[in-house]
Amino acid sequence: MSRIFTRSPFIIDINESGQTGSKVELTIWSEGDTEPTTPTYTLTKNVPSSTDPLTTYNVSPFIREYINLSNTNGLFNTYNVDLNSSYYANVRIKRFKDISGSFSLLNNITYKAFDGFGLFTEGYNVDLGRVLLSEGVYTYHLPDLNNLSEDKNKAGDVTIMTEVNDIVRYTNLSDGTITNETIPTSGVRVFPRVHHTNLEDGNKFQLVNSTFGIDFEATFKPVCEKKYTPIFIDYVNRFGAWSRTFLYKVSNETFNASSKDFNSLHSSLVNYSVREAQMSSFNFNGSESIEGNSGFVSEDFSEEIKQIMLSERVLVNGRPAKIDTKSIDVQKSINNRNINYKLKFNFANNYMNNIV
Repeated sequence: MSRIFTRSPFIIDINESGQTGSKVELTIWSEGDTEPTTPTYTLTKNVPSSTDPLTTYNVSPFIREYINLSNTNGLFNTYNVDLNSSYYANVRIKRFKDISGSFSLLNNITYKAFDGFGLFTEGYNVDLGRVLLSEGVYTYHLPDLNNLSEDKNKAGDVTIMTEVNDIVRYTNLSDGTITNETIPTSGVRVFPRVHHTNLEDGNKFQLVNSTFGIDFEATFKPVCEKKYTPIFIDYVNRFGAWSRTFLYKVSNETFNASSKDFNSLHSSLVNYSVREAQMSSFNFNGSESIEGNSGFVSEDFSEEIKQIMLSERVLVNGRPAKIDTKSIDVQKSINNRNINYKLKFNFANNYMNNIV
């Protein structure tokens, strides 16, 4: 099944000889629901001219409103879990050509849609694959093994469009022990990045297909940070899935108070109290921010930083936040052997509860 990543345009083109127009029927529904019998949207266009019959449609904006990544997956010792159905959408697209009001079906394709994006350098309608994470080496904070259910102790998870007889293989980085999770059915599933038996050592994570080929491979290594309290960051990555990273070194928190000032009327003009304020304030509230350092990281960590900076959904230490850092110097190991990144986040809520 093909995939759509809705933060980039997904272009449907219809260019048939003799057509005077075209139509696209777009049906959108959530996993587990019954597919609607009538299209969610019907889009039509006339051709620009008889010598230029090409018509195009960008369907991504119509699909995005059906995806809501409300919370992280939070896995640590359960495997092959169905992804929350609101985190993606099923989409059926039917293409029709129109010849003087007579519509003919050209094709009928079903997709899975995620709130991710391709890059300009990858071209249009890019399919980012069925594992919603980039291959590479990742780190996680060595957890307190007695409190694995605490959010800060989780290493993160991986979202996969599984196929029948896939295997998710965990290989312990210390002793090479292999643990396999076999997938009997297709679906959109979530797996912990690190098998709960490998948390002290880390593991290699592989997706093995039914013919025993390796479709994906990443390595997850623990970092033991005893001096500082690491910041954990959850964000929706470029694939439209929740991802987790850590800033391990020194961090600073800031609190800012705000208010509006006005000149107040005194109770008396001739016999006022000198303790009564002439200038007053109202609409008090506060905001908080946090700044952290990654510590020494590999050169490819810059790709995670870019995805965090472009993410529309970020949690810092479990709280909604907006990244305040708008630019970074992408560091190269050949120039700087000690690569460190500093990021600042503003927590996306007022300090005082003023929701009405």
